[in-house]
Amino acid sequence: MVQAAKAMAATGAAVLTDPALLAAAKADHRKRLGKGGYTSPLSPEVQPPLRMSLGG
Repeated sequence: MVQAAKAMAATGAAVLTDPALLAAAKADHRKRLGKGGYTSPLSPEVQPPLRMSLGG
């Protein structure tokens, strides 16, 4: 877990300090989404089970 956290932090730092890398990531994201964008597979009525986080 620590190694994964370090890798994610290093990636985030690289993106924040390199505008070209950020632009490339955004372009790749737009390309992967396509013209349709993102549509959640869940209906809007679905709500998270809040009782679970309260220990009940």
